[in-house]
Amino acid sequence: MADIDGATIIARSLKTHGVDHCFGIVGFPVQPIAAAMQREGIRFIGMRHEQSAAYAAGAMGYLTGRPMPLADALKLPGLKPKALLRRRG
Repeated sequence: MADIDGATIIARSLKTHGVDHCFGIVGFPVQPIAAAMQREGIRFIGMRHEQSAAYAAGAMGYLTGRPMPLADALKLPGLKPKALLRRRG
């Protein structure tokens, strides 16, 4: 059995659900998920502020009617990145 990391599992799951774009904060905590998404064919769009990323993901999801994830990272010790799936409606 091949080894697979959590970031790749998240990226493959998002790809399976039809996600092709993701907005997130650029930084070390999100890097593994962003790299895995790009390997799976999901375009990771780096933002500089959490609120801007949330607005962009919400707007794109609203305009396209497709799920638009937001990969957010809290820069606190012991916390891992979280992926939030934003859906219209």
